[in-house]
Amino acid sequence: MLKYASLTTAALALTVSGAFADGLSLKDAPSAFAWGGMYIGGTVGYGWGGSTHYWNNCDDGDVCQPGSTDGDHPATSNDPDGALLGVTLGYNYPINDKWIAGVEGDLSLADISGNDGMRWGDGHRWHTGWNGLFTLRGRAGYEFNERTLFYGTAGLAAVQSNEYNKGDQGDNNDQGADNTGWRWGYVVGLGVERAFTDRLTGKIEYLHVGLTDNDGHGIKNGGASVYKYENDLDVLRVGVNYKLN
Repeated sequence: MLKYASLTTAALALTVSGAFADGLSLKDAPSAFAWGGMYIGGTVGYGWGGSTHYWNNCDDGDVCQPGSTDGDHPATSNDPDGALLGVTLGYNYPINDKWIAGVEGDLSLADISGNDGMRWGDGHRWHTGWNGLFTLRGRAGYEFNERTLFYGTAGLAAVQSNEYNKGDQGDNNDQGADNTGWRWGYVVGLGVERAFTDRLTGKIEYLHVGLTDNDGHGIKNGGASVYKYENDLDVLRVGVNYKLN
């Protein structure tokens, strides 16, 4: 994470240096900003979310066999949070003198974790961690004044999850439930972006990510056991963009 932070900080420094190398300064900022064109940038932010997990040893009821209570386990939630650091690539197209449409993609490293090792149910152990965020979004913006843009955004998202649960059987993990890899869903958000020079802008935005449920079968009782994960993530972040043309 620290290595990635250093690389991103260096990239942002080069971006800003490039802007001033063009002979620009903050007081030289034009009275109007041309939002159209391609841009690159970086972001840093904070994410918080929820992860709910459910386990049932049998998929047809609370009891696996007559006289046994080894069935349903209560749905339990974990609340991961942490930092994100990412890079951005996007393109804006001016519709008229007030509205723009665009597309933006970003990839972030994340250090988002909850109560790792939390015990729940009858002794299950929860390991949690989200290591990355990817979004590909459309943007629609309104130029509030000559250098300020308010925008909405929506599209696809994916969270790289390193989350799993182990049962109460010690090394015998026949009640394990896996939620690792890239989990896909949707993203919606709002933001405001301000032009400082004719190439350099800064932004602040909020995103909500909703992921599709991850459900499947464990190996308990010949594969009759079932589990489900429900995940969502909220992100608040700031960013700097450098206009390429």
